[in-house]
Amino acid sequence: MAGKGKNIMKTFSVILVLLVLALSLPAQAEDKSAADVCSVHLCIVLDCGATSQRSWDMLKTTAIETLYSLKPGDRVEVVAAYPFKTYLQIDAAISVADKGDYEKMAKKLAALDKELLFGSDMSRAVESAYQQLGKNDHGRKCCVILTSGKLNDGHVKEIRQLGLAFKARGWPLCIVCDKEQANRSLLVAANNREFDIQFTDKTSLPDWIGNVRVPLLQKRVIETKIQEKEPILKIHDKRPSKPEP
Repeated sequence: MAGKGKNIMKTFSVILVLLVLALSLPAQAEDKSAADVCSVHLCIVLDCGATSQRSWDMLKTTAIETLYSLKPGDRVEVVAAYPFKTYLQIDAAISVADKGDYEKMAKKLAALDKELLFGSDMSRAVESAYQQLGKNDHGRKCCVILTSGKLNDGHVKEIRQLGLAFKARGWPLCIVCDKEQANRSLLVAANNREFDIQFTDKTSLPDWIGNVRVPLLQKRVIETKIQEKEPILKIHDKRPSKPEP
């Protein structure tokens, strides 16, 4: 009987260990998925075509500020768009919060110069960004296009088609441009919510990227909580009452 009791105790111990392991596995999986959600894979397309020096300085400054807003665990690529060719200027994974890494990338961007005579082939550059994002499964993918907005109708048409491809894959796309110079079709597309738009005189790309980090389910929970906190407005009937006979 004693031997039988020992066997029962051993069996019970094994079951208990297996149960603990089984319970710990989903928690580990959740931790991993949470870590994946927190990182982003950003591709920046920088329009290096002919534009005013003021617009060019603002575009480069915005690109550098966006780089500094990224966090360890993120991945970034910068595609420089010139009239007849695109160049992949930066392709880096941010592993640690080392200021030296950010400074190297910032210096590389600061050294870029714009074209003096011709506008860049932005549709080809955006297509290149789309391909870069599709090369791996790292993080939540998004793309930022930095341009004066002074684009020809053909390029805008192709960018809008590519915007639909980004949207279909759930990859947020934001165009930053000069409101005064922007092609009208570009503004119409943004108004139709084909992609997001910001203007060079007032950008908030770090906030936009921060929003990309938040999972869709979590966004819905936050929106629901906000709606629950909002006071319900009572609508009073302001029609005059009927006079007594």
